[in-house]
Amino acid sequence: MEARRLILSEVKNNQIELVTSFMLDYENAKNRFLYKRQAISEFMSANESYYVSEDKNGEAIK
Repeated sequence: MEARRLILSEVKNNQIELVTSFMLDYENAKNRFLYKRQAISEFMSANESYYVSEDKNGEAIK
């Protein structure tokens, strides 16, 4: 739990970059808890540095 808080804090303070993807969006959409889905989606939208879309998946694997 403490490691997660540290990482989230570092993302918010621009110490590390958050890379999100279409797969994270998909997995988050499957979360059965609405409040968690919303919180995760809002955090990713507000803090993402890069977004890997489905059409860029091949490039991201390299």
